[in-house]
Amino acid sequence: MLAMLVALVRRLVQSTCFTRGMKHRANHLLRLAEGFTRRLLVLRAQEVAPDPPSPQRAASSKPPQPGRRDTARNPALSLFEALPSFPRYPVEPIAPAPPRLPAPADPNAEADPACATRRLSVLEDILRRPAHHARRMAVWLKRFSARTGRYTPFCLGRPPGITRRPDDPELAGKIRDADFFARRVLMPAPG
Repeated sequence: MLAMLVALVRRLVQSTCFTRGMKHRANHLLRLAEGFTRRLLVLRAQEVAPDPPSPQRAASSKPPQPGRRDTARNPALSLFEALPSFPRYPVEPIAPAPPRLPAPADPNAEADPACATRRLSVLEDILRRPAHHARRMAVWLKRFSARTGRYTPFCLGRPPGITRRPDDPELAGKIRDADFFARRVLMPAPG
């Protein structure tokens, strides 16, 4: 299922005329695929024990040089979904502002596929090396729960990209199943 989503986005991104409408659709499919991948990694991370850092690896690592960044490294998939932010105190406007309507964007205008291509390359890397990313998720989950006390890296409510009336009910059902099982695995034991 994940490979099908990745292939569909790859076809969109590699089209000769990548428009704003296609970019919107590609980002929607990427959000679906990333949420599904995150849940599958949580399920796989429960089977994998995180590797402790070896003493040789820790001793051989060089300290990072200031001002230098490794550009060959792929960006990683964010392992958590952002929680909604709520204001700490009620915010009241001083004076009502007139509504500002943005100019409608032309859906047929050209768009840059670079961001979608980066996100797609990360998903393809996860498909190539699932064990590596499952270990990464296991280590992250252990640190995350110890530091924050929050037991789930998922957002509240429905998984990202799932609407009340989905375009593809079969895909939405599979993502909801993965969401249910991933949340169930991460629940603390009763008592």
